[in-house]
Amino acid sequence: MWVSRLGHLLCASLLCVVQVACDAAAADQGPMLDTLLRTQGWTADWAGPGGSGVTEIVFERRSDKVVAKIHLLSPVDIRCETLVTIEQRSVRFDGCRDPGVTLLFDPANPQAPFQGGSPRGYAWKLRAK
Repeated sequence: MWVSRLGHLLCASLLCVVQVACDAAAADQGPMLDTLLRTQGWTADWAGPGGSGVTEIVFERRSDKVVAKIHLLSPVDIRCETLVTIEQRSVRFDGCRDPGVTLLFDPANPQAPFQGGSPRGYAWKLRAK
């Protein structure tokens, strides 16, 4: 009987620890996520082995997910939409033609707070529109 109670107590304790850890992670993402979602969108300048271009991106919250609505302006006109993975200090998504884009958040850089790249060798920099 005491083993069963101990098991229940242990489970309850672990759930509490997991909830605190989840709340702390969400709090850490707060400023980054607020910045990502706060504007009417972003202008993304990118360059790499196949050339360079400009893309407009709007990040939206949809229930418990974040989606990127991407409009590639040059060199060709393409639109796509993709899910965004939010990590502690970065966001990750697939561009219309460049998968695996990872952007690091730098709150000290208000002009371009999200910068990074992709595995294909493209550098990305987002500026608020």
